[in-house]
Amino acid sequence: MGTKNTASKGKAKRPSLQGGRVSIGENCSISEYAVLGDDIVIEDNVVVDSGCHLCDGMRVGNGCRFASGVVFTRDDGGDGETPDQPIVVSPGVSIGANATICRVSIGSNAVIRPGTVVTRKIPPNAIVCGNPAKITGYVGTDIVTRQEHTIYKQDAPYASRTGARIYNIPKFSDMRGDLSVIEIEQLLPFPIKRMFYTYNIDTELVRGEHAHIRCHQFLISVAGSVNVLCDNGEQREEFILDGPHLGLHVPPLCWGVEYKHSKDNILLVLASHSYDAEDYIRDYDEFLKHIAPTS
Repeated sequence: MGTKNTASKGKAKRPSLQGGRVSIGENCSISEYAVLGDDIVIEDNVVVDSGCHLCDGMRVGNGCRFASGVVFTRDDGGDGETPDQPIVVSPGVSIGANATICRVSIGSNAVIRPGTVVTRKIPPNAIVCGNPAKITGYVGTDIVTRQEHTIYKQDAPYASRTGARIYNIPKFSDMRGDLSVIEIEQLLPFPIKRMFYTYNIDTELVRGEHAHIRCHQFLISVAGSVNVLCDNGEQREEFILDGPHLGLHVPPLCWGVEYKHSKDNILLVLASHSYDAEDYIRDYDEFLKHIAPTS
């Protein structure tokens, strides 16, 4: 497989090639001071700046941008891909200067800040920074802090971009403390078939990252706080659950992610269905395919 390098400005010179099997798509700008390993495929509209190092076997999707000094390495930073798997950088990824990516793949449209050291797989649309990398947000997300319903109504007016809804759980306080109560048939928009809770979650870890086909969920942070991303495939919202008086309804076919857990966080989840592995969509690209309109 030969090498084709079409610079966006028509001035880029041939980069340093460590191997002979490199394919470069149309309208790419690859610095002559970039180093490309063996068996690399670069799709169209990719920018690779000076000092970047792309290791053997990489696959770089359309429209990616690598700033100067970005290094991909086959060394395992702790939670990398297995040695025989290629490093896949999905379309639309933007990586800041002097970032290091240790044998992991990166989801579409992710943003990696300058100087970040990535040792774990990055999900689609995530914004990460630090050493080691930590998710600090998601691209194109509105943060919804307070927009509450007290009682569920099917036709209640509600400004939601994704279909998720945050509820104000009734709270009663006196000198003995606080009490919150959920009347199942009055507050929740579904009957409960299952209940589970997560705790002792490292503040840097991310949970969820899936959608359900049929199952509704109602999330309550009974201790501490957690941020919840909801994504309907077209728009994203982020909700902050920071007290047991708040609940978040996540409907079916809504991609959910829980992150920024406080150290004392306990997240209670009420579900409309019993556990069914077939009800989960765990890959974001598969989720987008599932919800895509059929012609």
